[in-house]
Amino acid sequence: IVDAAVFAKCFGRPLDSIASHINDFLRRKANIQCVLVVGGFAESPLLIKHLCGQIDQTRCRVIRPKNPSMAILKGALMYNQNPEKIVTRISKYTYGIQCYNPFDPSKHPERLKKIIDGKEM
Repeated sequence: IVDAAVFAKCFGRPLDSIASHINDFLRRKANIQCVLVVGGFAESPLLIKHLCGQIDQTRCRVIRPKNPSMAILKGALMYNQNPEKIVTRISKYTYGIQCYNPFDPSKHPERLKKIIDGKEM
């Protein structure tokens, strides 16, 4: 059995590198509200704890889905079924989906309202 501190030290450099990269990105892009962490490494509680300690949570939340590895697979399947749902792609292996919440005039600016299939979103 490996001591937890020794185990954590083994991953110190990659954890610091990931947090540093995210913080650098956040400094350049002022409108980022959350970081969605997916993939195999996102399964690690050590990674999530490290990111939450290194990223200003009042400015940008760290979000991890229940099954971060499955998020990659589901995203790839959704993209295959409907490529128009992908709004932007940062890198060759990044996937995402566009989703809309119902429009609420008490919460949302009118300029952001979209009509999709006859519904205000």
